[in-house]
Amino acid sequence: MKNLLKIILILILILCHQSKSFAKIQNKIVLKVNNEIITDYELKNKILSLIMLSGEELNQKNINKLKKPALDSLIQHKLKKIELSKYKIKTNNNQIQNYLLSVSSNNIENFKKNFGDNNLSFQLYLDEVETQFKWQNLIYKLYSNKIDFDDNSINEDLKN
Repeated sequence: MKNLLKIILILILILCHQSKSFAKIQNKIVLKVNNEIITDYELKNKILSLIMLSGEELNQKNINKLKKPALDSLIQHKLKKIELSKYKIKTNNNQIQNYLLSVSSNNIENFKKNFGDNNLSFQLYLDEVETQFKWQNLIYKLYSNKIDFDDNSINEDLKN
């Protein structure tokens, strides 16, 4: 009888573990960009984040309206990550912190809480912000020495 109970317990544990594993597999790949993938979880998170951050109503019309822009944004994000991996661009935490303060009305914790309250990943949002700042730094690093401007011309344009 004890052996039967042990076997049943082991089977229950195995089945519970398999169902958790099966749930993880349900995160489907929507698109592959070189060696980076975009999952349906990321796409859903991006669409819902855009709706939350814009203050729009969560409805099917807005979801449908944002599918293509959200996917395009994720593709650009993955392409930037691929290109950034070729360079050693450091994260500027002060720049990210200042940005988060500005978009959160100086309340980052409440901003993070809004993501959690809406079952959204703040970490995915933060990764996009970090990638965008690294991208801007890379572009500046690559092209700053090619920028030439004439103070007189700028002042003349401002007068006009």
